[in-house]
Amino acid sequence: MNRAPDTEREGRRAATVTWIVVASAVGLALRAWDLGDQVVLGDESHTIKAAARHGPAHLASHYYATDASIPLALWDWVLLRTVGLEEWGLRLPVVLAGVLAIPAVAGLTRACFGRLEGVVAAFFAASLPLAIFYSRFARPYGLVVLFLVLALVGWHGFVERRTWRSGVLFAVSSALAAFSHVTSAPAVVALWILFAAFNWGRRSLLVVAVAVGVAAALFAPGLASLMELVSMKSSSGPPTPSVWWRALHALFGTQNDSLLCWLLASSLVGLASGFRRCRWLVVALAGVTLAQIAGVQTAGPFHSSRALVAARYSIAGLPAVIVLTSIGLAAQARAAGWLVRAGGERASQAATGLFVLLSLLSVTGLGPLPLVFRPGNVFSNDTALYATPGAPWTAEPERFPDFYRALEESEDELTLIEAPWARSWSFAVYAQYHYRHGHEVRVASTEPMFGAPGVRFRSVLFLPDLARHLDGVDYVIVHKNLRAERDAISRVPMAREDSARAEKWRSVFGNRGRQVLEACRAMPELQLVHEDEWIAAFTPR
Repeated sequence: MNRAPDTEREGRRAATVTWIVVASAVGLALRAWDLGDQVVLGDESHTIKAAARHGPAHLASHYYATDASIPLALWDWVLLRTVGLEEWGLRLPVVLAGVLAIPAVAGLTRACFGRLEGVVAAFFAASLPLAIFYSRFARPYGLVVLFLVLALVGWHGFVERRTWRSGVLFAVSSALAAFSHVTSAPAVVALWILFAAFNWGRRSLLVVAVAVGVAAALFAPGLASLMELVSMKSSSGPPTPSVWWRALHALFGTQNDSLLCWLLASSLVGLASGFRRCRWLVVALAGVTLAQIAGVQTAGPFHSSRALVAARYSIAGLPAVIVLTSIGLAAQARAAGWLVRAGGERASQAATGLFVLLSLLSVTGLGPLPLVFRPGNVFSNDTALYATPGAPWTAEPERFPDFYRALEESEDELTLIEAPWARSWSFAVYAQYHYRHGHEVRVASTEPMFGAPGVRFRSVLFLPDLARHLDGVDYVIVHKNLRAERDAISRVPMAREDSARAEKWRSVFGNRGRQVLEACRAMPELQLVHEDEWIAAFTPR
């Protein structure tokens, strides 16, 4: 007698699972888009340098520079000494973390709040630009999000069944979140406190003790180095209210103030509605987010005066953004369906689906996502394109060298090699040009690290080996002084840089430019076809 309701229930469950799988596939496609062609840039180089120079024991006990990640450095070390390290392998851990977080957060949302909420959360997580950004760039922020979501999944299992398996999942995942990036410590500590408070008892205290023990074991080998890292990170002032507003744009994936206000209101609706249905999860999400923001505001870590940096230090709040906003959007979709219920059940379902679709399209359509994926090689680790409200500087196309104007007008699909390579995106002016001309870009480096055994990069070429990589290349472009050129194409000064530091980098890049230019002039395989104040362009003979 119950067969029909059971069949209907199974059908709805199958449909929900199907939509979550579709959302995960969309998320994978966005994260894998031309990833093998994306130039290695910025802080991705820290782990590569460490892995190329040191063994696993040393890597497990040392933090390098200000942005090295021990887990990612160990991963690079394994690849360097086995199958080789290339663009895909370098970023594989964060790609997998980003994709796995989609069904994890969708399943948790569905279990606690409903099927529609779970489906909306899946698509929201799949298309949220900040989540995509840190699923394509070899830094550990995406790992933080995945492990925090898995910790919440473990908490849910502990609430439902009180099993040790769920408790261990919570303990290990929360510890790994902190270990992935130490800046997430405020969120993780808040999670431990809230877990113990909501599940007060001997077993829950043991679970928290296990979590603390796992974290202590992970951090112990590099504790001294960690203290140096914390000291280096705490050298900036706290973010201002205007910086936090722009950081919210990055967290919600918007560039429009009205749209951000709507999504913030939706998240507040989700907070109120979700609190009645699953109090512990809503309190956990809100508590973790507030603790992380308070930690960033109190510590004022390095460069947190920049909006995107403040957003990534606060990325532990991304699960709250996804879950609470999805609950609010689903509530609005149900309200839209109720308004047209007179048209029948199908009209109600159509209105609901249309509302959810329009909600998700507005997030991406008015946000930075279309801009990020406009060219083939997206340089998506460059923040100047990622979010206009948080852009640290803006290039002015009318100041670009004439040669790049010609490239922009070319209808052919060109392949360019730019040199010298710049570790910091702040000096990678060729990324700014690329947003205009859209051709494939590779870079040439004078650093032996990129010519070392085990390195298989096709986007970063070792200059002494350049002659072996000219097949299919249309132009080799040498920048005579990247630092001075950057100032020439932008009126916006570098943040937090005094005149002495600016002069230092002009001298550094001036020397590099001269070395590269001399090397290219000496190559019989290259012919000079253009030269002006800033660049010299060669073609293969």
